[in-house]
Parts: sequence; structure tokens; C-alpha cells
Amino acid sequence: MRQLLRQLNEEQGELRRLIASLRNPVQSTDGADASDWFAALGARLARQWGIICDVRLDPPSLACPALIQHQVEQLLREAVANAVRHGDATQVHIQVKAAPPDLELIIHDDGHGFPAEGEFDFATLRSERIGPMSMVERAASLGGRLDLATSRKSGSRIVVTLPLESTSA
Repeated sequence: MRQLLRQLNEEQGELRRLIASLRNPVQSTDGADASDWFAALGARLARQWGIICDVRLDPPSLACPALIQHQVEQLLREAVANAVRHGDATQVHIQVKAAPPDLELIIHDDGHGFPAEGEFDFATLRSERIGPMSMVERAASLGGRLDLATSRKSGSRIVVTLPLESTSA
């Protein structure tokens, strides 16, 4: 019960931060805050799922616009949940990388991957409805893309590319 209450309090805090950021959508998070925010997200996901979850920023002083930050959080939460629930992952490594004009999320897990093994680009994932479809559709709705490499032996590697200037929410 204590853990559930703590998680509810954390979620409430996140919701308040999201609402505050939506009031001023042009404001960017400064590098130190982004670093702290991503580290806290990784720690929360690790606790929630009982796994190792590390988040690295490239560059370490990466700034992330508030509207994109919310979408990034949703994508990372879903990626971790999928890796643990469906792939039995015990470790998830996340890299958030500035690749102007885009932001890349690289999520690699040690699970047993998706049923269809191989490398799949965005167009194939969409046309053949392979992989994490809600993540594929979220990336598309933001003007981005998602690519997937998956193997029973080496887990999954998801790369989400989002335009940094996206104003979709």
C-alpha cells in the first residue's frame, strides 16, 4: 500500500508539472532540469517494474521542449511496460539523443523481443501492423517515426525519432 501511495503521489506531481508546462508551451526545460527529470523518470520506471532502467542524455546538457517532454515520457513508459510485460526484460537502457532537427529515443532491452524477429522500418511497421502499434501511431502523430530491431536472443531495440519543433500534444 505504501508503494502504491508513493506512486500515486509521484503521478500526481507529474500531472501538475504537465499542466504547468501546457500553460507556457514555448518554454523549454533547461539542461540541468532535463537531466534531473530524465533521471527521475528512469528511477521511477525501475522501481515500478522491478528492473534496471538507466537513462542517458546525449549531450548531457540536452534541453527538451515541455510539450515534447510529455510525449517522450509516454513513449518511454510504454516501451518499458512492453519490455517487461511481453518480453520478460530485466534491464532497459534508454538514450535520449539530440540529433537536430530531431530528438532520438533509443530504447534497448534484454527481453526476448517481439514475435516477428528482424529489423523493421517505420513504413513496414505501419503497413504490416508489426510491433508496438500505439507507439508507432504516437510517433506518427507527432510527425516522427519509430524503427524496430528485435530478436529472441538479444531483445528489442526501438528508435523513435521526433522533430524537436513539434507542437503536437
